[in-house]
Amino acid sequence: MSTSQEEERRRDEALLAASRGEEFRMWIDLTKTFFKAFLLLLKTIYEFFVPRKFKDVSGQVAFITGAAKGLGKEIAINLAKKKCNIAVVDIDFENAKKTAEELKELGVKAKAFKADVSKAEEIDALKGPVEESLGPVDIVINNAGVFFTKNIEDETPENLQRMININLMSSFWTIRTFLQGMVDRQRGHIAAVSSFAGLNGLPQAVCYTASKFGLRGLIEGLSIDLHHRNINCINTTCIFPYFIDTNPAIKEIVKEGTYRKVILDPIKSGKTIVEGILRNEEIVTLPRNTYYLSYLLSFPMGLKKMCNKIITVDGYKGTLNR
Repeated sequence: MSTSQEEERRRDEALLAASRGEEFRMWIDLTKTFFKAFLLLLKTIYEFFVPRKFKDVSGQVAFITGAAKGLGKEIAINLAKKKCNIAVVDIDFENAKKTAEELKELGVKAKAFKADVSKAEEIDALKGPVEESLGPVDIVINNAGVFFTKNIEDETPENLQRMININLMSSFWTIRTFLQGMVDRQRGHIAAVSSFAGLNGLPQAVCYTASKFGLRGLIEGLSIDLHHRNINCINTTCIFPYFIDTNPAIKEIVKEGTYRKVILDPIKSGKTIVEGILRNEEIVTLPRNTYYLSYLLSFPMGLKKMCNKIITVDGYKGTLNR
């Protein structure tokens, strides 16, 4: 055997030995992780019954998309009650201006801004005007979203792309625009309104489910990335609501019979979401009693299909085409 072959053999043996050692250390780390996860679960259960105290957001600036009406408006109202100044961002500029005027009556600064949140350049263009009018943005809440209920084979590429752009990509654009300022000031909070579909797939809403799972992944990935970079001054919250009574179409969708007939009040929902943000909760579910379903995400698909019965009507075979 040549000298070079002998050296290569020794390197291979050393690599195998190192690999066995590393595998053993992985098992030790895994055991430690499971133990820490158990302690974290106990802590989470405790905080569910004994919530954390609210943080102070008075004088801060919140940038809220889809805030002209509905859930976004209620989130804005509840933050304004905590003396947080509000940038009301919506493509519906007339209602956005009305909402801003209502918020001013609560004793805060508020201004309406028109933008198509699916377009990166329009979000980028808002940074200067928002900061000039209200100050640096401390809180970003990505609330804008759309919901279509057609089978995936019946949906048009244009509608599918629009849903992805609004429900998912818009959050990329707001985070890219405002994150660095938060890092520089050592203060910030980024929240996004996903959906129950971000926890468990919804029938007859495949694209919507994909967009909301993507949003969940974005916020979770951001949280982990910030932790990895030792940036612990910025909090994240992902919100998973069931159907909220924000427009007549929602009621019609629920009446169709596929989904369980539960429709949430936007006023109460907005209050619950803001309370979760003020407590720096990483996950907020609506209704609150669905919180522990989030722990089933890593379970087998068969169990997820069983969980789907919680939100759908068992055995319904109808189709939705909206």
